[in-house]
Amino acid sequence: RKMDKARSKVIFARKCSPEQLIEAAENWETGCSNIPPNDLGERITPFPLQVARVVNNVWKQNGELAQGKAAVDRMKYYQGIELLLDIMQESMVYNYLHILLANSSGLMNYLGNWIHGGSKCKNKVDEKSLEKIKQETGLLLSILGLFLYKNNKRKENYMDNTAYLLGQVLKISDELHTLYCNVVRNKDIPPQLAGSALFVTAGEMPSQAIAQLSLRMNPYITWAKQYRFKNIDKKGEESWKAAWYLNLYETTANKLKLVMMDSIRFNDYDKAQLFIGYLSSFPKREHSIATTIDKNNMEESSNEE
Repeated sequence: RKMDKARSKVIFARKCSPEQLIEAAENWETGCSNIPPNDLGERITPFPLQVARVVNNVWKQNGELAQGKAAVDRMKYYQGIELLLDIMQESMVYNYLHILLANSSGLMNYLGNWIHGGSKCKNKVDEKSLEKIKQETGLLLSILGLFLYKNNKRKENYMDNTAYLLGQVLKISDELHTLYCNVVRNKDIPPQLAGSALFVTAGEMPSQAIAQLSLRMNPYITWAKQYRFKNIDKKGEESWKAAWYLNLYETTANKLKLVMMDSIRFNDYDKAQLFIGYLSSFPKREHSIATTIDKNNMEESSNEE
């Protein structure tokens, strides 16, 4: 690249065979798919030269970019090629993961709260803005999956880890809180939901986040246990969803109980799993399955009485 009018310099040089390049591309694709399905749409595989931009972007809590006229240049664009060819040192991969998590926490929190809260765009401008944010988050999730893949952490394994499960618990909390607000508060949904309010705390102090979440969610869970029997199908107020969320809570909490430790602290690879878990889709369940859960719960309640 040109340094000035008279001088040039080479900023990256590497020899590799076509076979090595093909293998690197296949590993790249596999790494970027190292995430479970999410609610943002189809998975996006970034090009190597896109990675630096995603890593360097700094996001505010309102879903807007924080940098001024000149973006922060913590990762050089050509270093995406180093990542592709697997010649980047492990310490550098960890460093860029740390930068990515720090820069994007506001985006993850904002979008998670927006999606789980069932927010709607007011106009075409808002729709375009939301689609752009979704696309950026899709790229972000793929890069997180790639960083985890480079550290030999596969989704088949990390989806049973503490961090990912905690992310799912936060998402379930947001969805149940939203259902409660739709039914009880006439769709008056607060700017921040119960799960998203503890997203930052969960990354720094997981045990404290769970303790606070249990107190905040207790009234909503108690309400859901009664509401699940109402047989209401009105859009946004479906009673079977209460049964579904309670079942997800129980299933996820049981898994979390087996791996959670009081003194646990998350490193950046754990925080990446927390991010992914917070935006990943729930296991698929149809209305009929949720209705079956309802009936079983009613029978158990009758037997106890």
